[in-house]
Amino acid sequence: MWQQQGATACHCPCPLPDVISGDFDSIQPDLLKLYSAEGVTIVPTPDQDETDFTKAVRVAAGLIRERQTSVNHILVVAGSNNNRFDHVLAIVATLYKAYQITSTPVVVVWGGSLFWVLGAGQHRIQVPAELCRNPSSSWCGLVPVGQAATATTTGLKWNLDHQTLAFGQLVSTSNTYQLPPGGGDVTVTTSGPLLWTMGWMAEPGLFKRKYSELQNGF
Repeated sequence: MWQQQGATACHCPCPLPDVISGDFDSIQPDLLKLYSAEGVTIVPTPDQDETDFTKAVRVAAGLIRERQTSVNHILVVAGSNNNRFDHVLAIVATLYKAYQITSTPVVVVWGGSLFWVLGAGQHRIQVPAELCRNPSSSWCGLVPVGQAATATTTGLKWNLDHQTLAFGQLVSTSNTYQLPPGGGDVTVTTSGPLLWTMGWMAEPGLFKRKYSELQNGF
């Protein structure tokens, strides 16, 4: 959630955030004061039982409800140069919690990957042609989170047909698309939460254009 005016105190032409939240254990106090002076709401969340990401989702969900704002998706750009696997697991854990915290989908961009949790029900994911044609981005997967789930899919090379996904049983990774050259729809019907993960093109211009096509599938 961002304000429209420039960040004059920080001499930055980019828009100011509406809210900054976290435990603030690594931010410079003077920088926090600058943002506060510009009208940015500062929300301390000192609870150490949850990550800053999880707490930020809670804050954002609360603001969406409080302001009765229409938000299609919460898009999170994570640090792709972070080689901490425990951080990756923490992000997935947050997505699983977010699915229970808010009905607004929370989508993570991590370098060349895009992933979010599909709740129980039917889903349609529009896959752009560029992703189908590019071998480095034409991969996808469905991973159970929190519990086993029974799923049926269309549009994949290795579709699921009322099969149960669970650790210790079947996990659908390293899959790809079986779609027309111009792209098309992948459908997923699931009895429980599944992490949908897919390759993505990291070029900013292409991301902005193609994300607008893909988002109908959330």
